[in-house]
Amino acid sequence: MASAFVDYGGADVYFGWKETNYSGQEAGYILLQGLFQGKSVDEMFSSMKKIKEKDRTIHYQSSGDGDIEAEEGDGDDLTEDNFFECIKKDKQKKCIERAATMTTATLHYYPATASDFRLADIPPRVNTVGHSDLTRTGVTLHGEIVSDGGLPVTEIGFLISTDPDGSDYKQIVVEHSVGTNYPEPFEVNCTGLTPKTPYYYKAYAVNADGMAVGEIKAFTTLDDQGITEEINKIVPKEIQDGMQDLGLPVYGGGTPPSIAGTYKIAPLVLKKSNFWDSYSAGHRFNDMYITFSEQNNSDLTVKVVTNQENVTGEGTGAYIVGEGDKFTVFVEVTSYKNGKFRAKTAEIYSGILTSTGIKNLYYALVMLDDSGDPGEVIEVGQGRLFYDSDGFSEKVNSVTRSASGDTELLPSNISSKKQ
Repeated sequence: MASAFVDYGGADVYFGWKETNYSGQEAGYILLQGLFQGKSVDEMFSSMKKIKEKDRTIHYQSSGDGDIEAEEGDGDDLTEDNFFECIKKDKQKKCIERAATMTTATLHYYPATASDFRLADIPPRVNTVGHSDLTRTGVTLHGEIVSDGGLPVTEIGFLISTDPDGSDYKQIVVEHSVGTNYPEPFEVNCTGLTPKTPYYYKAYAVNADGMAVGEIKAFTTLDDQGITEEINKIVPKEIQDGMQDLGLPVYGGGTPPSIAGTYKIAPLVLKKSNFWDSYSAGHRFNDMYITFSEQNNSDLTVKVVTNQENVTGEGTGAYIVGEGDKFTVFVEVTSYKNGKFRAKTAEIYSGILTSTGIKNLYYALVMLDDSGDPGEVIEVGQGRLFYDSDGFSEKVNSVTRSASGDTELLPSNISSKKQ
């Protein structure tokens, strides 16, 4: 028995074999269950059409799992004359979809030759995995060949464009050696991009049967300070500049260090405010713990949870930038009072990662939306800058509390005015 295989992303499956049929003819057989793994009805029709074009007589047959009829009354053994007429009718599509779950449904054709076993091959399957290492003018794109479709993959790469409709896609070919083990990852480093510009991209792969593409994904290159578009939407540039004027360091870049863990900020001291503040510079507040988790350097996101004297807060959206051992995290925080919107603030954390903690950690809070009533909270654009005054925030395994002397809790919302 001669046989061939196609990997549809799962286990290898037979898609055809050659043997002598009951009439002594050389016949080729296609197991429909194998054909249907990862293929649509239209793809199946296209594969069968290729066999017909080779002047092969085709019959469709099932046994053991019940009849599958093309049209009522036609029976389960179809000639090529009615098979191709029926296959695109709605009723026949449903029949063929049923055949995909059956183990004995076959389509046989004769006479068969060795070359026929490649007739049912299809374009490869490819995934657009994502991107990483985002900069002002570059990015690394990641793709994955899922299946070669039964034929060697001759070319892989990405299509990238500034147009979401893809009318001006630029083709980037990735150097490729023909492989046999899938999934097979691949990547390319793109340079020469324009800062602060949205780009759209998708992976592609080519074999002798055609080109396949993955889903479209997008990124926006960093601005001149190495900040992402998402951060600039949360914290406008003028507010970022205002916090830096207070002394907040901001470390831009698309390759921040992995900062997962819990860190103790103590002593937590007010460094400066950009408004008249009843809390004076040097005022010490109770120790704070901050936990970073679920960091994703592809979309530059991270989860942030804070805890101060068992009062816990969590940001609704957090982004991270940085390079080397330096990082800055921007967190959007929405607060409510009695079930109603109260304020929206941004919290910004900057520091230098070490093996045992964070060096020179700064923490800024700035008002983004005071709900039009700044009576209880600071006004839009006003903010406070805090820092760990001993210059080091150690990494800890758990949150613990001890008497902290002449210290004071931050207000129930740190954006509140002192009462």
